[in-house]
Amino acid sequence: MKFAKQSRIKNPELVREYRQTYCQYCGVMGVKLGNHHIFSRGSGGPDAKWNLITLCELKFGGQPCHDRAQQYKIPRIELLLIKARQLKAEQEEIDAMLEYCFRKLSEADYNRLERAIKGR
Repeated sequence: MKFAKQSRIKNPELVREYRQTYCQYCGVMGVKLGNHHIFSRGSGGPDAKWNLITLCELKFGGQPCHDRAQQYKIPRIELLLIKARQLKAEQEEIDAMLEYCFRKLSEADYNRLERAIKGR
């Protein structure tokens, strides 16, 4: 039995609102950029500000960050730390991030994220 594939992004307005003009991982500008779900929708990751990050899709002289993130060559915790810094003033998003990540990250990575958010 075949199932129809879900659309990749349920909330395109949210994506447009939080899309950056540079790669949030490497900082490159002037190349094709795409949004990446830190926790994929297929694994239950939500369309939420804290779970969307803009990564380069076409980079000259190296593998694009989006491809590296898709292949888990960029540790998920590094992407979460970037988003935590970006959303520091948005307590509701930070709380949602911590609640979701509590079940998904190793204890060490979760503690690292929590310390970064609390500014220690």
